[in-house]
Amino acid sequence: LEIFGYLTRDGNNGVLLDTFHYKKGQPVTIAGQVGNDEFLYKFQENLLTKKGLSKVRIQNAKKQEQGEMLNFSIIFDYKNFTKKK
Repeated sequence: LEIFGYLTRDGNNGVLLDTFHYKKGQPVTIAGQVGNDEFLYKFQENLLTKKGLSKVRIQNAKKQEQGEMLNFSIIFDYKNFTKKK
């Protein structure tokens, strides 16, 4: 549950998450929407400061055809849970 706190608070305003995928031995994948690329990079920087999260990488960011929002996905490692045995 700690990981959900990292994703939903501490300066993550403007980020709407709609997908969270977690499977032992694989990186965590999250996807959602942000108002602009500045919000996305701030979100990534914020995640990089969290203990237990590493290799936080933006996989894609694409502007929606209608509106100003960006759809994005990010992958990252979480503690030892994403490491293969």
